[in-house]
Amino acid sequence: MLGKIEEWIHQVNASHEPVRQSCSAFQREFEGFYSLAFLDTAFFVVTDDIPKPDFPELRAAGLGGLY
Repeated sequence: MLGKIEEWIHQVNASHEPVRQSCSAFQREFEGFYSLAFLDTAFFVVTDDIPKPDFPELRAAGLGGLY
């Protein structure tokens, strides 16, 4: 199951690559917590809806409330 979730995460990241923004934009806010080198490799995307995995296994585990 973990592998399936990791694959979903990579697919979501790839599908948003054209609009993702570097977390280095928050360098001042994260100073003392995260290095600029790390922030340069981390990204965020602003979306209207939060992407959520739709796996029967998650619903079976009682995580249907994510939807």
